[in-house]
Amino acid sequence: MKKTNVFFALTFGLILLASFGFAQTTAKPQATAATNFEIVMPWGTDHERGKIIRSMIGNHSTLGTKYNFTYTAVGGGPSDRDALVARFLAGDYPNLILATQDWYTEFAEFGIWYDFSDDIAAWSGERETWQADIPAGWWSILDKANGDGSGDDIYALPFFGQSILPYINLADFTEVGLTAADVDTMEGFMSAAETLADAGKTPYAMVGMLQSDLAYMNYMFASTDNFIDSSEDPASVFSWGTDDMYGTNGSLSVEGFANYLKLKGEGWVPETVDTDGGGQANDHFKAGNVSMVLCGPWGTGIFGGEGGLDMADFMAVPMPKTSDGVRSTITGGGISLVPTVTANATELADAVELAQWLLDDENQIKTVKNWLGSSWRIPVRQSLKSDPWFTEAGHGERANFVTHIESQVYAFPWGKQHPEWLTVHETVMMPGYRDALLAVKYGKGYSDAWYTEQAQLALDKMAADIQCYYLGGPYVEIEEPGTSAPGFELLVGTLAILGVALFAARKRR
Repeated sequence: MKKTNVFFALTFGLILLASFGFAQTTAKPQATAATNFEIVMPWGTDHERGKIIRSMIGNHSTLGTKYNFTYTAVGGGPSDRDALVARFLAGDYPNLILATQDWYTEFAEFGIWYDFSDDIAAWSGERETWQADIPAGWWSILDKANGDGSGDDIYALPFFGQSILPYINLADFTEVGLTAADVDTMEGFMSAAETLADAGKTPYAMVGMLQSDLAYMNYMFASTDNFIDSSEDPASVFSWGTDDMYGTNGSLSVEGFANYLKLKGEGWVPETVDTDGGGQANDHFKAGNVSMVLCGPWGTGIFGGEGGLDMADFMAVPMPKTSDGVRSTITGGGISLVPTVTANATELADAVELAQWLLDDENQIKTVKNWLGSSWRIPVRQSLKSDPWFTEAGHGERANFVTHIESQVYAFPWGKQHPEWLTVHETVMMPGYRDALLAVKYGKGYSDAWYTEQAQLALDKMAADIQCYYLGGPYVEIEEPGTSAPGFELLVGTLAILGVALFAARKRR
């Protein structure tokens, strides 16, 4: 009996051991958690532009299901941007995507990565000036060799519109087997971040993804897995010379988007990038395709004629570059410089002269008067700051709306190259901005919140129409609030009560 018990015990033990080993060898490995991306939304996650961005990501067959997206609402002012920069400098950049408006340049000509080393070295005698202009915390990431901007192989995001924030150590990028070609699409960019995370490397920060320029996001998705179900690469079908001016199903190629940006303009700020390899700027400056040179600003009327300045007055201008952006720097008073990619010598005095001329109060207010009179010109923040009505104490909404207008400036009706855009600008864009700002300027009888809301509604409806009907993006329903002004219902009710009271009084008599 004991032998039988021992036999059964041994047999049972072997069975348990075998089953344990079998379970160990056949167990499925745990699935790797999906990479998280944080999308920072100026003006809030429920804003119409935020809804468009979320719709584009959610409708993408790969991105919408493969990755996790967190949407964070922040304001759009300088203090909010400073807070984001502080996060970056503190190392808090886990795949941060800031939804601003100038996420295009890095893909337009040379891919995501761009080596500023040669430009820094070529900028004779002024390297220290540029080094001092960038916060030391950025150099610790930009310059892996020396940490202060004096080293070689300084790679950074060529972000010519808002800020210059670096990505990641290229050594990590190379170590995990990635190249620039792996990140030339939105999907490739996110996949590369996942590869870096899996290898234990710090994923990079992505700064500058779109606020109003959603057309380019359309292109990025279209280039690999078009969310509007295009089977062709828009770069191969898009041409200004074809009947289909917007590419396949409205998708823009890089060339087409570069031309769109030329028409779009940036308010007071001259065009800083000429990505299509031609045009007036390259002809004048003999510069490269990605030159940061003076070639505008189109439509503002400050060059030639009464303005007194012409393109011939400048060889090449190193444009401002700070965390607060090119446009707000030049219109707000700050002057800081980075190297310019150009075949000509860069003169610091030219940049200073240009900035000082732009900031001159007389020239600023001249443009405001022109715009309020008969032209389509749109004044931006510095111009409106000279109008005391916008700075009246206790009316913060007015200044906020000026910032809103500044960040939403679209093209002036300039048709030298592509007159087919005139219809869009004249019938949709410019009237929308003109009506919106006039609603703020002359809506003094209502509360700030009410007429600002009405003006923003006009801009949002215009933006939604452009994304859907002109650029082939997803349709977004814009909810319209009540059209009556604050106090209207109260006024009607009061009049009704008075009417009843008067009727009752007459009846008693």
